[in-house]
Amino acid sequence: MDLQERARQAKLILDNQMFQSAFKDLKSIYIDAMVSSEMKDIEKREHLYRCVHALEDIKNYLTAMIEEGTLDLLMVEKQKKAKI
Repeated sequence: MDLQERARQAKLILDNQMFQSAFKDLKSIYIDAMVSSEMKDIEKREHLYRCVHALEDIKNYLTAMIEEGTLDLLMVEKQKKAKI
């Protein structure tokens, strides 16, 4: 799969309502669980903290794929214009 196709697929995922809803719901669940955890339950909070950051990592990775594809498209268009 080339960079532009990966970017297209990543955009479809990020724009998907079900993905957005799941992302938002999971983040809320994790944060609520973190806030309502007992003071002594440090491991649980740390795990939930990592879960929240893992969600953000997924979103950031997909966003980076879109940016790479966009840059690739711009470079291809620039090369085409240079040949003309």
